[in-house]
Amino acid sequence: MDLSPLLSFLMNNVGDPFKESNFGLHSKKIEVAVLDWFAQLWEIEKDEYWGYVTNGGTEGNLHGMLIG
Repeated sequence: MDLSPLLSFLMNNVGDPFKESNFGLHSKKIEVAVLDWFAQLWEIEKDEYWGYVTNGGTEGNLHGMLIG
């Protein structure tokens, strides 16, 4: 199966999920929905949280060390 046509689509949400993207195809709305769900679960006010969904545990750990 030739997947090379899919290379023209950017599915990596580089940057802040709360800011608009220059690319038409992205998953930022889904990413923000995940963050909203957890904020509601933990009763965090809308303007009091920020984050992003990583592609795996290693990226999450590296970002945690960066901001920690």
